[in-house]
Amino acid sequence: RKSGKVHSVSMAGAAPKALKPSEMTPETLNAGIKAGIVPGNLGGYLSILDKLGTMSIADVFAPAIEYAEKGYAIDQMLAGSIDRGKNNLGKYPTTAKIFLPNGQPLKAGELLKNPDYAATLRKLVDAERQALAKKATRSQAIKAAFDRFYKGDIAQEFDRFFRENGGILTAGDLAAYEPQWTEPLRTS
Repeated sequence: RKSGKVHSVSMAGAAPKALKPSEMTPETLNAGIKAGIVPGNLGGYLSILDKLGTMSIADVFAPAIEYAEKGYAIDQMLAGSIDRGKNNLGKYPTTAKIFLPNGQPLKAGELLKNPDYAATLRKLVDAERQALAKKATRSQAIKAAFDRFYKGDIAQEFDRFFRENGGILTAGDLAAYEPQWTEPLRTS
């Protein structure tokens, strides 16, 4: 705000390098295991936190970790999306456990809990803390968390899951990801 400068960061994840557009249909581009792209938002958030933020990852992620562990009541819009996607969500036990407890889609007002996501966020907090304990700068500690997600054990877990379930996203795809800071478009 003090500088008056507007920033733009693109954090959309890329499609896997092995994706062959000629083998995809409109349906498989939008749903299913082969529609999986690099999860870019998390890297974008870390990049923004590094460049413009002042808080630690631990402080920023604390509410998200709490919601993921304890759950939050979903609204009608999310409940409808889960219901419409129940066939795809039900294909993978880890996903069905979250969105289709007892085999049924969550309904509006029910709690959505995702302890695995909380555990992933805790790993990033841990990476930050370990780096800081080794006298890393704040920026280096955020980079350590970024690297754990995109190049470390979390990336390997993505690779394993996609390989075992017929997907094409790899650890190499995650390792190649970087959020893109650009000059925002302007008009009068």
